[in-house]
Amino acid sequence: MTDDLSDVNAVIEKNMAAFDKPGVLSVRPGFKVTKDWLTNTKSIVVTVRHKVAHPPQGEMLPAEVGGVPVDVRQASPEKALELEDPQKYAAGLRLAPDLGSVPHFPDERTLAGLEVRRCSGGTSAM
Repeated sequence: MTDDLSDVNAVIEKNMAAFDKPGVLSVRPGFKVTKDWLTNTKSIVVTVRHKVAHPPQGEMLPAEVGGVPVDVRQASPEKALELEDPQKYAAGLRLAPDLGSVPHFPDERTLAGLEVRRCSGGTSAM
Protein backbone atom coordinates (compact mmCIF):
# COMPACT_ATOMS: atom_id res chain seq x y z
CA MET A 1 0.00 0.00 0.00
CA THR A 2 1.34 3.42 -0.91
CA ASP A 3 0.18 6.64 0.63
CA ASP A 4 -0.30 9.79 -1.41
CA LEU A 5 2.13 12.39 -0.13
CA SER A 6 1.42 14.97 -2.84
CA ASP A 7 -0.20 17.30 -0.28
CA VAL A 8 2.98 17.23 1.83
CA ASN A 9 5.09 17.70 -1.29
CA ALA A 10 3.05 20.81 -2.18
CA VAL A 11 3.67 22.28 1.30
CA ILE A 12 7.40 21.62 0.91
CA GLU A 13 7.55 23.28 -2.51
CA LYS A 14 5.70 26.33 -1.21
CA ASN A 15 7.88 26.68 1.91
CA MET A 16 11.43 25.60 0.96
CA ALA A 17 12.85 28.79 2.48
CA ALA A 18 11.73 27.62 5.95
CA PHE A 19 14.28 24.80 5.73
CA ASP A 20 17.22 26.94 4.62
CA LYS A 21 19.24 26.46 7.79
CA PRO A 22 22.87 25.47 8.38
CA GLY A 23 23.37 21.71 8.26
CA VAL A 24 20.18 20.88 6.34
CA LEU A 25 20.99 18.42 3.55
CA SER A 26 17.59 17.53 2.09
CA VAL A 27 13.84 17.81 2.52
CA ARG A 28 11.21 15.28 1.45
CA PRO A 29 7.70 14.09 2.22
CA GLY A 30 7.47 11.05 4.48
CA PHE A 31 6.17 9.80 7.80
CA LYS A 32 7.02 10.82 11.35
CA VAL A 33 9.23 8.63 13.52
CA THR A 34 8.36 8.65 17.22
CA LYS A 35 10.45 6.79 19.82
CA ASP A 36 12.32 5.03 16.98
CA TRP A 37 9.06 3.78 15.42
CA LEU A 38 7.68 4.82 12.06
CA THR A 39 4.14 6.16 12.46
CA ASN A 40 1.37 6.76 9.93
CA THR A 41 1.54 10.54 10.52
CA LYS A 42 2.48 12.35 7.33
CA SER A 43 5.41 14.69 7.87
CA ILE A 44 8.10 16.76 6.25
CA VAL A 45 11.34 14.82 6.72
CA VAL A 46 14.39 17.07 6.99
CA THR A 47 17.77 15.33 6.80
CA VAL A 48 20.55 17.17 8.64
CA ARG A 49 24.30 16.65 8.90
CA HIS A 50 24.23 16.63 12.72
CA LYS A 51 21.10 16.64 14.85
CA VAL A 52 21.43 18.69 18.04
CA ALA A 53 18.99 19.05 20.94
CA HIS A 54 19.38 22.83 21.21
CA PRO A 55 20.44 24.51 17.96
CA PRO A 56 21.77 28.09 18.15
CA GLN A 57 19.28 30.96 17.92
CA GLY A 58 18.00 31.33 14.36
CA GLU A 59 19.05 27.83 13.29
CA MET A 60 16.12 25.87 14.75
CA LEU A 61 13.80 24.25 12.25
CA PRO A 62 10.06 24.83 12.66
CA ALA A 63 8.02 22.14 14.46
CA GLU A 64 5.48 22.30 11.64
CA VAL A 65 5.03 24.02 8.33
CA GLY A 66 1.66 24.55 6.69
CA GLY A 67 0.05 22.35 9.34
CA VAL A 68 2.41 19.44 8.56
CA PRO A 69 4.78 18.23 11.32
CA VAL A 70 8.51 18.44 10.64
CA ASP A 71 10.60 15.35 11.47
CA VAL A 72 14.34 16.06 11.72
CA ARG A 73 16.65 13.09 11.10
CA GLN A 74 20.43 12.85 11.16
CA ALA A 75 22.06 11.57 7.99
CA SER A 76 24.43 8.64 8.12
CA PRO A 77 27.93 9.53 6.87
CA GLU A 78 27.10 7.74 3.60
CA LYS A 79 23.81 9.61 3.12
CA ALA A 80 25.53 12.93 3.87
CA LEU A 81 28.19 12.15 1.26
CA GLU A 82 25.53 11.15 -1.29
CA LEU A 83 23.71 14.46 -0.80
CA GLU A 84 26.77 16.72 -0.56
CA ASP A 85 29.02 15.12 -3.17
CA PRO A 86 27.02 12.69 -5.35
CA GLN A 87 29.91 12.00 -7.74
CA LYS A 88 32.32 11.06 -4.97
CA TYR A 89 29.64 8.87 -3.37
CA ALA A 90 28.93 7.10 -6.68
CA ALA A 91 32.64 6.61 -7.41
CA GLY A 92 33.17 4.98 -4.03
CA LEU A 93 30.16 2.74 -4.45
CA ARG A 94 31.44 1.50 -7.81
CA LEU A 95 34.64 0.38 -6.10
CA ALA A 96 32.75 -1.54 -3.41
CA PRO A 97 29.32 -2.54 -4.75
CA ASP A 98 28.87 -5.17 -2.05
CA LEU A 99 28.56 -2.43 0.59
CA GLY A 100 25.13 -1.47 -0.71
CA SER A 101 23.76 2.02 -0.93
CA VAL A 102 21.87 4.47 1.22
CA PRO A 103 18.05 4.70 1.08
CA HIS A 104 16.59 6.61 -1.81
CA PHE A 105 13.34 8.56 -1.53
CA PRO A 106 11.07 9.97 -4.22
CA ASP A 107 10.73 13.76 -4.11
CA GLU A 108 13.90 14.22 -2.00
CA ARG A 109 15.51 17.54 -2.81
CA THR A 110 18.50 19.56 -1.68
CA LEU A 111 18.25 23.09 -0.32
CA ALA A 112 19.36 24.34 -3.71
CA GLY A 113 16.00 23.04 -4.93
CA LEU A 114 17.57 20.18 -6.84
CA GLU A 115 15.75 16.89 -6.85
CA VAL A 116 18.04 13.97 -6.07
CA ARG A 117 17.79 11.61 -9.04
CA ARG A 118 19.16 8.11 -9.26
CA CYS A 119 20.77 6.75 -12.37
CA SER A 120 22.49 3.47 -13.15
CA GLY A 121 25.90 5.04 -12.57
CA GLY A 122 25.06 6.45 -9.15
CA THR A 123 23.39 9.59 -7.88
CA SER A 124 23.15 13.02 -9.38
CA ALA A 125 21.44 16.28 -8.52
CA MET A 126 19.28 17.72 -11.26
